[in-house]
Amino acid sequence: MSGRPQEWWRARAPRERLMLSVMFLAVSAFVGWFAVLAPLGRLADDAAGRHAAATALLAEVRAARAELAAFAAARPQHDPGTPFDALLARTAGGAGVAVSSQRRDGDRLTVGIDAVAAPVLIGWLDALSRQYGVAPTAMEVGERNGSLHAELAFTGPETAIDP
Repeated sequence: MSGRPQEWWRARAPRERLMLSVMFLAVSAFVGWFAVLAPLGRLADDAAGRHAAATALLAEVRAARAELAAFAAARPQHDPGTPFDALLARTAGGAGVAVSSQRRDGDRLTVGIDAVAAPVLIGWLDALSRQYGVAPTAMEVGERNGSLHAELAFTGPETAIDP
């Protein structure tokens, strides 16, 4: 790199070379700060913000999990000594729901209802859920001659009750 830049540098007085060296050092520090350190600081701040958001979300998820566990523990349980078919027949009769057919496929019990009023059907399903923790896993409901007909599928009590 011999040539013009070195000749130009040598032609400067020692005091001028010192001032130019300090100026180049200051410009290098300025460029280093704004090109490297400032973006790294912004990245660190962004990472800290994402970390705080993730920590808050984790706390919410843990609180929701604890709430679900408490809900599941307080949920009513079906008495395993009572056959599931008998429980459904007994509660349906007590609620005024006339069950017209029952079909069992493994642990799935399908109940057919030919004619029922909507409030009666909803009241029976609500009572099943609140008192025994049992709810249908599938429903087909339609209207015929001013009343509802329904086919409700219940999974066995073990599956229907566990959270």
